[in-house]
Amino acid sequence: MISLDWPLSLNSDHDNAWALMPAAQDARTPERMARFRFPNGLKDTAMDHWFFSNQKNFIRSLFLSVVLGVGIGEQAHAESAPNLSLSLSLDAVTETIRACEIKGYKVTVSIVDPDGVIKVQARSDGSPIHSQRFSFRKAFTIVSMGPMFGVDSSSALVKTISASPQGLSNVQSGAADLLFLPGAVLIKAGKEAIGAIGVSGAPSSLEDEACALAGIAKIQNQLEVGSK
Repeated sequence: MISLDWPLSLNSDHDNAWALMPAAQDARTPERMARFRFPNGLKDTAMDHWFFSNQKNFIRSLFLSVVLGVGIGEQAHAESAPNLSLSLSLDAVTETIRACEIKGYKVTVSIVDPDGVIKVQARSDGSPIHSQRFSFRKAFTIVSMGPMFGVDSSSALVKTISASPQGLSNVQSGAADLLFLPGAVLIKAGKEAIGAIGVSGAPSSLEDEACALAGIAKIQNQLEVGSK
């Protein structure tokens, strides 16, 4: 860790730049400073001025790199990470509802971001009251636990967890928003999960999931382009 007192007077005289080098403090007598800095004893020359001017520039660059370097790196990473736009989310929701309506199902669709926060939620006219909450919980569950278990759909997640002794009952008790029913699918750009879509309201949860898959298929090409 580098610790620097603030504010720094990096544009002041030679002493301010010299003060940042504790190891040189013992050499600060007039005669010894000249020998320390320049073997030929030159002082207050153009070379002396150039040395300290460039030293101050170096210290300023070092300070900015230490203080700002991590933040700049994190910002660059955030900007390069794939993002599920609102426009694509609306397209996926619209197509999901349409796919279910063709079959006569009135559903609610929820899309969440990678943190499980709702990005878009829409209800078909006449969809069941419970479907609003269920669609969110399905999407929340798969975006939270799907990557952990290496599965992309809630039906696959249920199958995987059910294979372990008391699997579902143990996990279900861990969080109120978890819901282990089919009906949700991860939205992925390349190999990275950038959200999830959950559906509720069809006669069976597997039908919910089929509609979710139709919604993702609608935007899949655009997701692949965005991930390159």
